Amino acid sequence: MITKTGDTVPVLDLTFYFQDGDGDIGTHENEAVLFFALQEKLNDSLYEQVYAVNDTGGRFAIEYAYMLNPIEAVTSNGAVYGTMTWRMEEFADVAREFDGRTIRFAVWLFDRKKQKSNVIHSEDFRLSDYRF
Repeated sequence: MITKTGDTVPVLDLTFYFQDGDGDIGTHENEAVLFFALQEKLNDSLYEQVYAVNDTGGRFAIEYAYMLNPIEAVTSNGAVYGTMTWRMEEFADVAREFDGRTIRFAVWLFDRKKQKSNVIHSEDFRLSDYRF
C-alpha cells in the first residue's frame, strides 16, 4: 500500500466466510465486535498466542478489535452469510516484529446478544524480507 506521504507499507487483507442464522452480526453501538488475535507457529501443529509486554512488565495478547456495522439479512428468515474481506492497515508493525517467522490470525465475532462465534484461523504465512 502506498500512503498519502508516498511511503510503501505492507497491509494485510484477511478474507473469510461467515454465517449467522438469526442475522444479528454487527452493531449500531460504539463497540468492537470483530476480533483478530495474532498467533505464532512453533512447530507443525502447535501455535502460541503472541503477547506484548508493557513498561511495567505486564503481558497482553496482541489482538485487534474493530467495530462492524450490522449486516443486512440475505434470506427471508433473517439469516446472514457471505464473504468478508477486512483490511488490516496496522499490519506493518506485525511485519517488522515477526520478520522471518510464521504466523496466523485467529478470527471471531460477537453478535448483538454478546454471543461469541466459533474461532476460525487464517492460513499460515511466513513473513520475510519486509523492507520499508
